[in-house]
Amino acid sequence: MVSKIIIGKSIRGALNYNEKKVKEANAFALDANGYSKSIFQLSFSEKLMTLERQAALNERIKTNCLHISLNFDPSEKLSPQKLAEVTFFYMEELGFGEQPYLVYQHIDVGHPHVHIITTNIQEDGTAISLHNIGRTKSEAARKKTELEFSLIKAEGHKNIKEAQSIKPVIAEKVIYGKGETKAAISNVVKSAMRNYRFTSLAGFNAVLKGYNVQAYRGEPGTTMFEKGGLTYSVLDRKGNRIGTPVKASDLSARPTLKNLEKVFQQKKDYSGHYYRKIKEAIDKAIDTNLPNLKALESELKKEQIEMVTYQNKQMIYGIAFIDHTSKVVVNGSELGRNYSAKRIQDQLGIKGLLERKQNMLDNERLSAFAKDIPTQGKVTNALSYIYSNGLKLEVSKGKYQNFDYRLCFQDQKSNSSIGLYGKMRVYLEERNITPELCAHLNNHVYDNGINLIQDYIHGLFAQQSETLFGHITQDKEKPKRRINW
Repeated sequence: MVSKIIIGKSIRGALNYNEKKVKEANAFALDANGYSKSIFQLSFSEKLMTLERQAALNERIKTNCLHISLNFDPSEKLSPQKLAEVTFFYMEELGFGEQPYLVYQHIDVGHPHVHIITTNIQEDGTAISLHNIGRTKSEAARKKTELEFSLIKAEGHKNIKEAQSIKPVIAEKVIYGKGETKAAISNVVKSAMRNYRFTSLAGFNAVLKGYNVQAYRGEPGTTMFEKGGLTYSVLDRKGNRIGTPVKASDLSARPTLKNLEKVFQQKKDYSGHYYRKIKEAIDKAIDTNLPNLKALESELKKEQIEMVTYQNKQMIYGIAFIDHTSKVVVNGSELGRNYSAKRIQDQLGIKGLLERKQNMLDNERLSAFAKDIPTQGKVTNALSYIYSNGLKLEVSKGKYQNFDYRLCFQDQKSNSSIGLYGKMRVYLEERNITPELCAHLNNHVYDNGINLIQDYIHGLFAQQSETLFGHITQDKEKPKRRINW
């Protein structure tokens, strides 16, 4: 781990820097210490006010802002929760455990790192000394943190500057017939596993394809497929497998299907946080009225995103995206229904232009409905309003166990939806409107129409118990935790 501390006079400037990164989808808010709310519930002014008020307790000291970054080796796949724990421990050891501070995880380069904003002015108005803080306190805190969490030590790098710009190994493209095939494949596979985040075999193959390698399970129904076998082959320029395949168990990293499935699950825990940038880049490109996939591929390359397509003689049947900045790989279908190969093709050209115009009108209607959702009184009134107006809620698990809410039309012909954020999201979440509950309501609408939905909702909540849908509807007492999620 490498720590870097910048001492300055502008808390607002440090906060603006990180918030801008969030808006650009190059970072996300991770944690807040010393605040009364979770960082996800804090407005910009609330984040700023707490730090500036504390700094103002000693007006004589003008240099009162610390902007700290903690940088980790790219081979360390740390979940957001683990990063928050590491940060909390480091700040305690640095002597800032009782100070208010904000933590942001940045995803704009190839290695994991967080930025921390805090002040050295304490509640009693005294200042924590910043003299040689980088060489003395920070070095000691860094070493203790590395030991506590078994992190790669900064001493393993030639110098801090080199470690600050950690670069992943770039696998050289394999050309069949040059060099020893097994060793070449092994190097590519090992590099892909170490440096890229993928959650499926298709995603893994999207990376390998760029280096003329493919992992192959065999055809469905074959003994190899049924027994979970896996081989690796070199691809020619047309994407055809050539030469003698190499068994996964014969490669140094032992990238068997069984071992890869463990990797997929580990990387699935945090890869979703990086999808936003990819989705926004695709949406932005499509909104420029691109004529075809070739044009989309060209636009995405400007954002360091590679588009990989899969096709047979009849059609393009699959699509994947590789963000070479954050090293994330994702299949289109994993991003959502609008990002599958078929839907993306539908959104291009004249047909796509007409569809986007209709979606704009639909989104305006949804926004108007969202403003009128009643939030006074029982939550059943809000749900009744939504469903009786031909709308529905779609709920999914968001970051750190909270929920993401989207308002959609019940008519499945419409692809439009809008997110419900801020006070509305908090209102629904505090009343435990879960994915299970909304899925139940949506199924009822599909089976019975909306005529009796209001009575159904009231009846549903009247008979609800602690085990129904796995939740209760009254406000639950929030546990006290030192790390605000």
